[in-house]
Amino acid sequence: MARNSNVYAELGSTWHCNMRDPDSATHIIGKLVKHIGGKNVLYGSDCIWYGSPQDQIQALGTFQISDKFQDKYGYAKITPELSACIFGLNAADVYNVELDEVLRTAQSDPIARRCEAYRENPDPHFQTLGPKTRREFIANLKCGAGRLSRRRHWATKPPSTGIAMPVAKGDASEHSQRIASPISSGFPIRPAGTRWVIDCMI
Repeated sequence: MARNSNVYAELGSTWHCNMRDPDSATHIIGKLVKHIGGKNVLYGSDCIWYGSPQDQIQALGTFQISDKFQDKYGYAKITPELSACIFGLNAADVYNVELDEVLRTAQSDPIARRCEAYRENPDPHFQTLGPKTRREFIANLKCGAGRLSRRRHWATKPPSTGIAMPVAKGDASEHSQRIASPISSGFPIRPAGTRWVIDCMI
């Protein structure tokens, strides 16, 4: 199959499910651009299933293939031009959209005015809060935020049910011998009397 022929790849759920895994995202975008062609990869969000696509747009807009992966696998660098093609210019060709006409009318239509108002006063702002790197996360822990504390002790019910239940520390062994109504905790089944110790982040 020739690159940039009559076969198109629309990202849709593929990007939504892989954008949090840099290696998988790199191989998916890299292979599509390399084998299908940079003019035949289309952005899609499937937001009818996942809600607001803002996180997908932000992730794809800042996505880049590392030099290491470019050299090793022959993937293309994600340039602003390639990004613009994936985000919409490629789809314009598929759907026979006249770009000049769209750009001319879009500058003054109601959506354009609302976009301009939003840029001046973004509400909601969709800004990503909290640490964004491992280094920032560790620094955040060292300054006291997110300190690990509040230990909870768990014991299981008798083998007949094997359901983990929260109990006070001193009552763990006694509780394991009593029969209580089942409570699903989501933890794996352990032998009766086994203690679970969990550190909860505050």
